[in-house]
Amino acid sequence: MSGVAILLALASTVRPTSLAAVTALLVSKRPTRLLLAYILAGFVVSVVIGVLVVTLLHQLATKHHKSHAWFELGLGVIALAGAALVVIRERYHPEGRRESGNGEGKIAKRLRNPSILGTGVVGILTHAPGAFYLAALDAIIETKPHFVNGVIQVLVYNLIWFAMPIAALILSMVDLGDAQTRIESVASWTRRHERVIGPLLLAAVGVYLIIKALVKLL
Repeated sequence: MSGVAILLALASTVRPTSLAAVTALLVSKRPTRLLLAYILAGFVVSVVIGVLVVTLLHQLATKHHKSHAWFELGLGVIALAGAALVVIRERYHPEGRRESGNGEGKIAKRLRNPSILGTGVVGILTHAPGAFYLAALDAIIETKPHFVNGVIQVLVYNLIWFAMPIAALILSMVDLGDAQTRIESVASWTRRHERVIGPLLLAAVGVYLIIKALVKLL
């Protein structure tokens, strides 16, 4: 298993949008059933996308080495640009950011009276592939896996990525009140620190990808 992929999975475990969705589902009328729908829909779609991307990247890395390096370079630049955008938005438009809640408010509204289908859609949207996931899939390719090994690595990544909603599901079946308290505590901590941690992690991923790409190209 790629160590870089595991680190990226751990860095992706606690995300504001996912926390907002899980927090809303825990206070719904059917928290266990809805959390299960949220996890299954997001997990299945994410794994399918991951396997497809790993297969395509493997072919790209094998047959078109330089094209793969350019892909890494482009992804690294996008990650750095994303980090810079977050910093600039927070620096010059902090009020607008608080009002938008980075998408968290929209998710909470959507899940006020959630259906199974709607919850599944939110599970997919809050775990859509981003820079971290693509960087992790790229790191999996670096291990030169055969198909089965690649699928296993994608599954492991997603199990770590979905660890928070899975933990919330298990806790809700044991003690719903405790689950709500714990997840809200994590959400509060994340809201306080995301303005610093988010851009730093994105920048780190961007620098890592750019350096790796330039080494291949030069």
